[in-house]
Amino acid sequence: MFMVVGGLLIVLCALVCCFVILLSRPVNWIKFVWGFFCLSVAAWGYGLFRGHLDVEPAESLFWFRLANFSATFIALFFLHFCFLMTDEWRKQKKVLFLYTFWALIVLFGALLEPQLFIKNVRPIVGLNAYPVIGPIFTFYVAFFFASYIRALVSLFFAYRNMPSLRRQQFRYIFLTFLFAFSWGGSAFLPMYGILIPPYGVLLVPIFLAIVTWITVRYQLVDVRVFLSRIIFLFSIYVIVLGTPFIAALFGRSFFESVLGANWWAGPLCLLFLFATAGPFILLHFVRGIENMFEKERMVYQEALIRAADRVNHVKGVDFLSRLVVHVLTYSLKVEYASVYVCRDNVFSLMAHRSRRFKGDVPGQFTFDSYLVRALAEERKAVLADEAKLRGRDYGDDFLISVSREFDAAKAALALPCWVRDRGMGIILLGPKLSGRVFSTNDIKILSVLAGQVALAMQNSLYLENLTDTRERLIESEKMATIGFLVGGLAHQLKNRFTSLVFFSDFASRKVAHHRGVLFPEAECDETLSYIGKITDGVHSSKQVVNGVLNYASDREVRGDVSMSSLVAATLELIEFKIPSGRVVFDNRIGEGLPAVRGNFAQLQEVFFNMVDNAYDAMMEKKNAGFDAAYEPRMSFEALPEGDMLHVTVLDNGMGITPENMRRLFTPLFSTKRDSRKGHGLGLYIMRQIIEKNHGGRITVSSDYMQGVRIDMHLPLAAAGQFA
Repeated sequence: MFMVVGGLLIVLCALVCCFVILLSRPVNWIKFVWGFFCLSVAAWGYGLFRGHLDVEPAESLFWFRLANFSATFIALFFLHFCFLMTDEWRKQKKVLFLYTFWALIVLFGALLEPQLFIKNVRPIVGLNAYPVIGPIFTFYVAFFFASYIRALVSLFFAYRNMPSLRRQQFRYIFLTFLFAFSWGGSAFLPMYGILIPPYGVLLVPIFLAIVTWITVRYQLVDVRVFLSRIIFLFSIYVIVLGTPFIAALFGRSFFESVLGANWWAGPLCLLFLFATAGPFILLHFVRGIENMFEKERMVYQEALIRAADRVNHVKGVDFLSRLVVHVLTYSLKVEYASVYVCRDNVFSLMAHRSRRFKGDVPGQFTFDSYLVRALAEERKAVLADEAKLRGRDYGDDFLISVSREFDAAKAALALPCWVRDRGMGIILLGPKLSGRVFSTNDIKILSVLAGQVALAMQNSLYLENLTDTRERLIESEKMATIGFLVGGLAHQLKNRFTSLVFFSDFASRKVAHHRGVLFPEAECDETLSYIGKITDGVHSSKQVVNGVLNYASDREVRGDVSMSSLVAATLELIEFKIPSGRVVFDNRIGEGLPAVRGNFAQLQEVFFNMVDNAYDAMMEKKNAGFDAAYEPRMSFEALPEGDMLHVTVLDNGMGITPENMRRLFTPLFSTKRDSRKGHGLGLYIMRQIIEKNHGGRITVSSDYMQGVRIDMHLPLAAAGQFA
């Protein structure tokens, strides 16, 4: 009884699969061959069903011969189907011809000498009837399994070279047919004396159903078109079959009055008329539905193709990124689109646009990110669902980590913008608003767009770098000229400072000589103190000039510099520019810190510039009147870190905008509104003094409207070598 049920289930399931595939669009050879494969399975299942259902041995023998005759086509169509799926049918034409020729020999032998194919039937393994095979049957079995194994080998080797979108599909198809043919082939065992009931036949419908599910799951069939076809087919044929039946049931008297004894011709004509018009009506409605869905797809696909053609003409990474996210969210109707651009080995978020997305996307991705590594390895689109399925099914920790990053970003698709081996950017897309997945055509067009965007990014970044390089060359030439002028000016000032020191020393001796003689002692002491301050100022200025000369001539005067003394001297010097009480200076640098190895005058120039710039920013913020209780404040801290002294300078001024941060250390670039206040050389020289002259590091960070933080690392004197 189980063979009767199994055969019936095989028939129904195979016909449903055939119906689903042949109704899908577009029709191609893969679906056409798959349809014939399903019909062959249905014929085989019907032969099993009738062979075990009929009581008469002659009838059972006929149906068993038909079932095995049909199984020959199952193997042949399966081989052809696998070659089409793996795109090998052009290369394997000779193999396909060989197997076809083998099948024809078996079939002709079975038709000409049926007794040599299946002799008779007999009761076995609890079944009322089972085939007794002849010598030709062995050639048939050999052909069946040879075709089956050759097809699976083709699927297995093609799986590794398939695009990532189809690998999961191929995996399930391979496993499905591996078990389907193995269990279906168990029907041969009793024929060769292996007395095991062929219960595996009952599982064949399950494997056919799995293949159908895979087909729908991986968007090989447009489900909406398929359901629309089913609905229209059912509706139209209810009318086609129902109208003549209703006419015969309720209009018999009318037809008898017109046609007499041949009244049945009336409903028969209606049936013929509706049956003839039905397919045309169905075709009309189905084409309308298909055109509607196709038009929907073509709208955004054409928009994406136009965008891919035009992005190469866009200059500027910022504008390019905004254009891409706008086109993608508008055309694809996704929840959001984000574009990341690679700068300094980090993919930073450049543009983001959302339509129905609540949440934050990652601000950047590093090359250590699992998602970036997956894109770099695959060099093709990565789907979130596919990464999750493959990671779960294979137990792949890498893919599981990729899917977690997708989940964190609530993204559905990632597109790599790569030019050869260089990653230019990443495009991240959220799920579609319709809830549908990205189809194969979607990904193909999006991949083309991503490739064009990558080229446009490369061109834009190249132009930016070229502009920066040209500006640096121009500024280098200007700095060389300035250095020449400063060197000459410093020499002149040095000579005059020498004269001032000589005359101040002469004046001190004169006053001291006449102390208490020509002038009162108190007045002489006061005058001597003034002359001493002049002498100290001249010596300090002379030291600054020497520093300028050393800087211009690339000579270094090194020594052990106390950071507490350096900051104290700078704050004392700044009093000549900043009125007392205008800024609160919080100097937390104590005397016990180790000295740094450096040039006192150059480092004092660095700190002087920092205080001067901070003062201007704090006054700008105070004059803007954002906060009536605002108090300008600046702090200094220092801590040893290994062989470096980490100095931190904080202010609560206006801060620096993100746009200006990139050009902060560019020569002649100034953020001060009044050009008389600065010429954009201070920060550039500061960086040169700290990094080039002292072998240290300087970094600037800022929150606009909150202030600026400057971190400097200077080599300690105990470190020995001075860069």
